[in-house]
Amino acid sequence: YAYGEYFTTTWSARKPNGKGVMVSADTTFTGAWRNGDMDGRFTIAATDGYNEKGRYAEGLRVGAFKVLMPNGDRYEYLYEMGLLHGEQVMIIQRDEAYGRERRTLWYDHGTPIQKPRSKNKPLLRDTPIVR
Repeated sequence: YAYGEYFTTTWSARKPNGKGVMVSADTTFTGAWRNGDMDGRFTIAATDGYNEKGRYAEGLRVGAFKVLMPNGDRYEYLYEMGLLHGEQVMIIQRDEAYGRERRTLWYDHGTPIQKPRSKNKPLLRDTPIVR
């Protein structure tokens, strides 16, 4: 492409179609495409240390995604047809202390919600990871 990206894959009807690699200026996408859309398991890696793994279906994120940020923060996301859905976990550097903290958010088809109540357990607050 004119803006510096290139593909190494098979093509069909002028669209990427098959397993391969797309490289942009600082990011490499490794996976499969179908009719030009990301479709299947993907690894996205940037030169700054960003790394993401997950699955796409017809260009939309689906299922579990794991993201590692350059500073060591980790994110575990769940998607349903391209929208955040269910429990989202972040393990991030604490703002005013040493170590890392686990935070949990909940989504219902892209909309933030309160943690669903379990029939067996009362609603609990998230707390930092105990070392």
